[in-house]
Amino acid sequence: MKFPLTLHATSLAVALLVVGLTTDAPAATLCGKAFQTSGQLHSLLVKDPTVEDFKGNRRIETLFEHRERAVVLWWFTKPAHRAYPAVVCRRQIRQPGRSTSLTPESSCSRSKPACAALIAAIAKAKF
Repeated sequence: MKFPLTLHATSLAVALLVVGLTTDAPAATLCGKAFQTSGQLHSLLVKDPTVEDFKGNRRIETLFEHRERAVVLWWFTKPAHRAYPAVVCRRQIRQPGRSTSLTPESSCSRSKPACAALIAAIAKAKF
């Protein structure tokens, strides 16, 4: 009699596992853009006609997004970068007679030193 109960409990556990695996990950937001993964965000941006791709180098790709009242610089690490996969953005808000540059926002899941070095380098960027 215990076998059917065990089978049902096992089936329930497998069903819960499958549901957990197929549920979308919570969306993150950087510089006003919601995304699931850095790859999905990159795809979204490169398809946008207001975004210019500067290609970057073998470790980082830089995108420049034109918005109505702001410009946004995006940096995506490539596999050769030790913080890969990571994305960092900075917004510069246009205001009459001046502009405001905001601090970098980032999504980086690698080691803290690799992410910190990437963010520090980008924080120094002038635009």
